Amino acid sequence: MAFLNKLKAVVQAEGARGIRQVLQKEGTKRFAQDLSANLSVDTLDFCETRRYGLPALISAIAVDPVQGLLASGTFKGAIAVTGASETTCYLELEEAVSVKMIAFQPGSPVLVVVDARNAITVFDLIKKQRLFVRNARNIVTCMELLPGTNWLFHGLKDGTVDVFDVYRGQAVPYRIPNLMPEGNRHSMVVALQAHPKDNNQLLIAYNTGVALWNLKQKTIIRVFIFEIPPGAMGGVAVDGMFNSNESRFPHVTVVAWRPDGQGVVIGYDDGCLAFFDLKVEKPVLARTIHEVNVNIPGVKPLVERATAQFVPIYQITWCLNSNKEDTTLIVAGGTSSIDMYGLHVFEFSAKPDYRSPRRQHTLTTESDILDFAVLPRESPWYNSALDPIAVLILTNKGGIQSFGFEAPHPRYISPSCLQLVEPKLVLAKVYTQISPYHYNRLVNGLSRRSPPAHRIPLKGVLVLRSDENRINRDIMVTAHSDSSIRFWEGASFRPLHHLTVELGSLFYKYQSEIVAFEYSVYSQVLCVGFSNGTWVYTHLEGESGLSRQSSVATTIQSSVVSTIPEEPAIERVSETMDKLAISTANESQAKPGQTMAIPFIEPQSPKQPLQQDPASFQEPVPQPRDTKPVQHVQDPSESIEPSISTAPHRSDTKDTLPMPAPEDLEYLVPFEPLDSVPPLRNPIEGETSRGQQQPPEQHPQAQPPRESSPSLPPRPPFVQVSLPNGAEFLSAFKSNTHLGRINKMALSECGLVAVSDEFYSLSITDSQTGKALHVEDLKGTTICIALLYVSFILLYC
Repeated sequence: MAFLNKLKAVVQAEGARGIRQVLQKEGTKRFAQDLSANLSVDTLDFCETRRYGLPALISAIAVDPVQGLLASGTFKGAIAVTGASETTCYLELEEAVSVKMIAFQPGSPVLVVVDARNAITVFDLIKKQRLFVRNARNIVTCMELLPGTNWLFHGLKDGTVDVFDVYRGQAVPYRIPNLMPEGNRHSMVVALQAHPKDNNQLLIAYNTGVALWNLKQKTIIRVFIFEIPPGAMGGVAVDGMFNSNESRFPHVTVVAWRPDGQGVVIGYDDGCLAFFDLKVEKPVLARTIHEVNVNIPGVKPLVERATAQFVPIYQITWCLNSNKEDTTLIVAGGTSSIDMYGLHVFEFSAKPDYRSPRRQHTLTTESDILDFAVLPRESPWYNSALDPIAVLILTNKGGIQSFGFEAPHPRYISPSCLQLVEPKLVLAKVYTQISPYHYNRLVNGLSRRSPPAHRIPLKGVLVLRSDENRINRDIMVTAHSDSSIRFWEGASFRPLHHLTVELGSLFYKYQSEIVAFEYSVYSQVLCVGFSNGTWVYTHLEGESGLSRQSSVATTIQSSVVSTIPEEPAIERVSETMDKLAISTANESQAKPGQTMAIPFIEPQSPKQPLQQDPASFQEPVPQPRDTKPVQHVQDPSESIEPSISTAPHRSDTKDTLPMPAPEDLEYLVPFEPLDSVPPLRNPIEGETSRGQQQPPEQHPQAQPPRESSPSLPPRPPFVQVSLPNGAEFLSAFKSNTHLGRINKMALSECGLVAVSDEFYSLSITDSQTGKALHVEDLKGTTICIALLYVSFILLYC
């Protein structure tokens, strides 16, 4: 406290100028001490109060249409089970290993997980704990939980299929041997899928072929082998890695039943889709995404193929529509362009024509797809593909994107815990104990906002602790990799979409990223700093009502801003900045490291000559002998057309320039004062104190001395731009005055913004007028001292 009291005394005696000297003298010695030396573990009690988001990227997903739940496994062994609204249950594996596969027991509180160690873990969703953990006999490559039973079929790398009882937690004495031996080595099981109408039939896909197995009789019903004869193009170009005069057998990647159970579709690693009928072992049709009859010799591609090979087919789902007749085939992969991301959708009638589907289109995504799942309306039958209402896509960025099933596939909003994964979370801050008025203003927003976006139709509800919104009133603000700022309700983690600020349109793609941000709950000002040295501030609509001076240039995108008188807070800031001015006006140039503060001058109305009253002038200060007298500005009434594009060019010489017009003068605020500034000086003999001086007898056209200003680039300090979304932050003010990466930002309750960059330059800007009030060079100052210096400047202001 003694150190803080000393700082307070210095502020009262010398103003804010003495803060830096005291911090440099006393702060370095005091901050070198260990402030936590007297703390012990016994005096601290750490516990988890809330958990937001996921600890890692998502690696696997699963849905339960009966309970309306979504499970998301991560690369670090954490699992989030999400239901309706924002309720989330978190589960963890024994070790922090990647979740490889995950599946629900539909209608039951059972969740089965296979991790990277090939351990099978069964969770109880009611007790939120692990029931069983068993290691598989070999590397698990796929699994299928038989509907209506508690048997988990899991394929292994050696080509066999084992069965695990998820209720008893032990292996079942039933094993399917390798049905597709390939020479001296065995084929690997790549996919399993039960018959949509008969649980007695299981489709087993090996990398060399597909076998239909009867579980009761333990016999093979049918084997499906796809051969591309010599001369056929297949999924590989004619001049690709295979010779067209040889037969080819592409490897199987995925398999799916037709909803009526009368046929299957098999995907291959060369991008081919082969449609089979259960009655014959030969394919009915072989095609790619855009070409048909690729297994017939002599058929040429429709267009010249740019690449030698297609992308493999790595996921297929065949859905039965709500009318129980039409079907929809969704395919991931198989495109000839690696730059095209999305799902290929084929719509068939009751009697499908594989050559010409009723409709074919692409559901495009912004990034590549790792996996996807469909969310049925309520039924788990037909392999959980009956009457789907949404499509959930797992991207290679570790996030989930959701779309509506029906065209034009509207975008759905994912649960809150998944929204922190993609776009990637960069920064987060929590503002606690907010007043009821400001809390209700942020949570409820204005009545005229855009309609709410569609959420993933999950109806499952999990037990959550009592609502804490009435007690805590916390708001969390997050920054993401797509240059967006998002607001959340602290207790329930409900997203406040009406407060989302999208700043990605202000820059080119991947040009900059958010490195710092601050938000003031009371002044409703949000400021964001970027890695390229730009920083942006914006006001909450309906709260500021602030006038924008001509120092802020408005672009064509922005609307007309009405002029509203400034609030008295600006006058108080002006008086404070006046106290921070240099004590004498004798120095024509500030010393290195000395604070330069320019007092605030209220601008005059535009397009009028500069009004000057000789009675308001003060006598010039006598110049010391060792300094040169300051030259007076001539011809103050000379007319200059106000134009931002023709701003006066700053000269590097010491020659004086005529006084510019008010508009051009405000263009360089705060370094070019609009009116003459009477310098602070010591009383001399024959003069009264400041404020009681007699007006000098001089010509009305004469001007008082004016100090030289630091050089600035000939551009306005801020540019007003319109934000693309319809949130309550409608416009932003973008600054390009900083040269380096934004380092720290601070924001006061009255709307002052302090920004420092990597070159240790500090500037304090008034967010209400867009004018820089203070400039300081903090080079050579430690981080703690610099932060304290900024804090005291803001408090003193």
